Amino acid sequence: MCLSLPDKLKYVEVEEFNGDVRVLLRVASPLIACADSIQQCLGGAVGTVDMGVCEGVHRESQALLQTLARLAPQQMEALTLVREYRATPTVSTSDIEGAEYDVSYAQLAARKPGLSEEQKRESVLQVRALQQKLSSLQRSKATGERLAEQMMQYLVFPPVASALGVSPTPLEAEGEGKRVEADGETGEAEVGTEV
Repeated sequence: MCLSLPDKLKYVEVEEFNGDVRVLLRVASPLIACADSIQQCLGGAVGTVDMGVCEGVHRESQALLQTLARLAPQQMEALTLVREYRATPTVSTSDIEGAEYDVSYAQLAARKPGLSEEQKRESVLQVRALQQKLSSLQRSKATGERLAEQMMQYLVFPPVASALGVSPTPLEAEGEGKRVEADGETGEAEVGTEV
């Protein structure tokens, strides 16, 4: 039988492979001889696999994945709100009352009889500046309250709860009796059994 050059090359490669396999089998022959003993040892160490338990864990993991997929976009919205909330200056009611008092006092001072034109202009400018400050404080307070109200629906995320000064709310995984605590920074979740 006459082989072409490419066929001879393939024959040589196959023979080299067969030789490598023979060497490997010679080296592994002691292990192959002990195959039954090895299987018996592994079976004793690992034990039997309960498929019911495996399926239960699989169902729980699927429910957890669905919950996490639902939480991912909410987490992004929540973190955006937290950044806005933290960037908004904290304004108390007493800050606004103090600014209102300053505006009222400046307005009364501007109406004071006997002021020169220069003093009247300065008083008007001061009243405007104080009114702008008051308006800015009121906007900041309203923005902070609006953001806090929007963030209430995201209390499952620790950064939101921390920003509002409350404890995170556990979330039930869909269809299972498991509790999910989402880590707002990393997107990972911790799972624990409901107590």
